[in-house]
Amino acid sequence: MGEREIVKFTVGRKLWIGFLSVGIIMAIIGVIGFLSLKNINEKYQFLIDDRMYKVILLEQQLRDQNLLGMSIRGYMLYGNNEYLKELEEAHVTVK
Repeated sequence: MGEREIVKFTVGRKLWIGFLSVGIIMAIIGVIGFLSLKNINEKYQFLIDDRMYKVILLEQQLRDQNLLGMSIRGYMLYGNNEYLKELEEAHVTVK
């Protein structure tokens, strides 16, 4: 008789087991999704920080190169020593 009672499930027990299994599966999927989202967010933040730093450096380098070019052209065209001072300042900034 003991074996029969273990195998025998009522409709209520079957429903509870079904709902609990669905709930457990949903909880596992939720935890996996949350951890994946957290991981993606950390990687994305690193990319943003790293790329923005490189973009800012590149913009500064372009600005300094443009300033060097303008100073050289100004000195070559006008022969004014002010352009030499700007050229020296720009050269120090580039280093």
